Amino acid sequence: AIGIFYEVEISLKLGLLIDSKAKEIQQVVNKLYTIPTFSTIEASQIGDFMLQDKKNVDGQILCTLLKDIGSPVYNQPVSLQIIVDTLSTPIV
Repeated sequence: AIGIFYEVEISLKLGLLIDSKAKEIQQVVNKLYTIPTFSTIEASQIGDFMLQDKKNVDGQILCTLLKDIGSPVYNQPVSLQIIVDTLSTPIV
């Protein structure tokens, strides 16, 4: 659930997913799970672990993101900075 929540947030930041769809998904996730917030240090540590994922190519973090509910976009490169910024931004 944590991954889905933040992948939706990254999809929104990258312009793949519109705001209304992101809010719809995140509201459902928030009803079912408590989504943690991370300090910048914690977010950086998570990003470092993500860099080691076997699905990455040439040092790029590849994620599955969303362009709509039920419409994933695979192997999308996401910078470490976007990941850290997203994970360390307080949830509103």
